[in-house]
Amino acid sequence: MASSSNVYTGTDNAFSIEKYTIQNGEYYFSYERFFSDIEEMDCGSVNNKMYKANMYKLYAKTLKSFNSDNVTVTKEIIREIKLHKKVGIQEHILNFSGITESDSNECLLVMSYTEGRTLRNYLNERFSLMGWEIKCRFACEISNAIRSMHNNGNLGTAFQI
Repeated sequence: MASSSNVYTGTDNAFSIEKYTIQNGEYYFSYERFFSDIEEMDCGSVNNKMYKANMYKLYAKTLKSFNSDNVTVTKEIIREIKLHKKVGIQEHILNFSGITESDSNECLLVMSYTEGRTLRNYLNERFSLMGWEIKCRFACEISNAIRSMHNNGNLGTAFQI
C-alpha cells in the first residue's frame, strides 16, 4: 500500500492514482457509474489510446488511457495531471476533468471532448468556415498555453491541443 508521503510506492497503482486524486482535490469518477457508449478514437499515438465516452449519458468526454501496470506509468499520469493544472482552463485545449479506471484496470484521464479529435483535424476540417475573430482567439489561446508550458518548464512536453 502507498504511504501518504509518496503515492508512487507499492504495487497497486490504481489505488495510488485514486489516493493522489483524493489528496490533491481531483475528481475520481466511477467508470461503470458515469460513462457509457465508449468508442476508441484514432489519436495517432502509439503509447496511449483515446476514447470518446458519454458522461452521465448527457455530454461527451475524452478518456485518455494509460496502462497502469507499473510505477513509471503512475508517475506519468500524475505528471500529466499536474501539467493540465499548470496550463489551466483554456477554451480550445482539452481540459482535465478528473480520472477514472476502466473495467480492465486502465487508468483514464477524463478531459473535454472536441469533435475534430485533434486541433490539426479540427482546423483542417473547419478553418475555411471560421471567421477571423475565431482564428485569432485560437491563436491567442494556443500561444497562452505554450507560454504557460514554457514558464513552467514543460515546453518540450507532448500536450494535446
